[in-house]
Amino acid sequence: MTPRAPTQGGFLDLSGKVAVVTGGGRGIGFAIASHMAGNGAKLVIAGRSEATLKAAVDALGEGTSYCIADVAQEEGVEALARFVEGRYGAVDILVNNAGSNPYYKRVEDTSLEEWSAVVDVNLTGVFLCTRAFGKPMLARGKGSIINITSIAATSGLARTAAYGAAKA
Repeated sequence: MTPRAPTQGGFLDLSGKVAVVTGGGRGIGFAIASHMAGNGAKLVIAGRSEATLKAAVDALGEGTSYCIADVAQEEGVEALARFVEGRYGAVDILVNNAGSNPYYKRVEDTSLEEWSAVVDVNLTGVFLCTRAFGKPMLARGKGSIINITSIAATSGLARTAAYGAAKA
């Protein structure tokens, strides 16, 4: 398959492509979803806040839907995959963007529960989504998975050990 030329906005034509953006209701995820929708993708954004997702879908417009899903939970990711397949069929693009860093503590002051909460979203969530959407992509012989990381992956940031470790 020959890549298409970039559109005027610098992004490839995504007409007819189905994309999933985790954490797509706000921030970087919303910006990614906005560009993808603006370039023709059929889009599902996922996150934990229905109000945030509804507002994002209203802003993104036609061809966009949402699914409430906690990527840190296997059941949530499986429900997301079933939702997308039932609505659009095969997924062409997965953007693992969901991230969480609610604790700014020194390592010695971080509980195992806090560590796990951050790692579960930022690392386990990527694994679960990649497994759920990547397996069908492999079976079809096509698809793209994009993992959003952070500067914290390569440069230690004070009081963010769990986040930095998960992003790395």
